Amino acid sequence: MTENGTAAAAMFLGNDLRAWLIALAQFALWFTVLPLARAAIARRLKRLAPEQSAAPLVLLQALLRRTTRLFLVAVALYLALRWLEIPERLDRAVATALLIIVWIQAALWGQRRSGTWSSSAAPPLPMARPA
Repeated sequence: MTENGTAAAAMFLGNDLRAWLIALAQFALWFTVLPLARAAIARRLKRLAPEQSAAPLVLLQALLRRTTRLFLVAVALYLALRWLEIPERLDRAVATALLIIVWIQAALWGQRRSGTWSSSAAPPLPMARPA
């Protein structure tokens, strides 16, 4: 088989084997680095918590704990796909899926944030009586 025939056989979704290997390496890198960074930040916050105001650190720790593996996979996948030329339809599908995952993650963060704030909030003010 000629070199051109081999290159054509190794193409998938418009990308050669080298591009796919780079994208796979990028995914592995980001999927390893993001959880490690999350864990390192959480450990650092635990050490700093007694020395500083606890409220912002507690909130940040809660948000880090609520960051899902699905969100980390989506971010790693998004960053890896930037190395590939994918069809427009597939790109739109991936972008839509990523947007849905980001909104789900934001909802989880918001749910946690409101729970953290409500547990440390001041007592409610008395309601005004109608005249």
